[in-house]
Amino acid sequence: MKKRRTNISKDSNVEVNILPLIDVLFVVLLFFMLSTLFLTKRYSIDILRPSITNPSAELDSKTATTISISKDKKIFIGMKNVNLDSLQPELASLNKESTIKQIFIDADRSVDYGYVMKVLGIVSTLDIQSINLALDKDY
Repeated sequence: MKKRRTNISKDSNVEVNILPLIDVLFVVLLFFMLSTLFLTKRYSIDILRPSITNPSAELDSKTATTISISKDKKIFIGMKNVNLDSLQPELASLNKESTIKQIFIDADRSVDYGYVMKVLGIVSTLDIQSINLALDKDY
């Protein structure tokens, strides 16, 4: 059996069409741009925080546990809805799983001061290094 050789002339013009590749790259770029828009919103709990002009310290929100209090006095640890009575056991179990070093209390400005102090009192019973109130910067 004789092998065939194909000769490619040096004058042949080889073209690569990159238009489909560019279309695919634009679709991938669009996907990443839209997905980052959805990932930037931390939780879907709407909270209107109080604001101050000169916040003293920036907090590390990646290692902190967030306790959110909505305007209708619903308490959330992250996205988990808990009531006032079960807040302390939930935080204690979270603290046993992985030590909580920092807590944000993120309360709506329409929630009365006494209710926020009840939550703060429950949180302060645990051995946590830093308890912080979340505020918006007032510009």
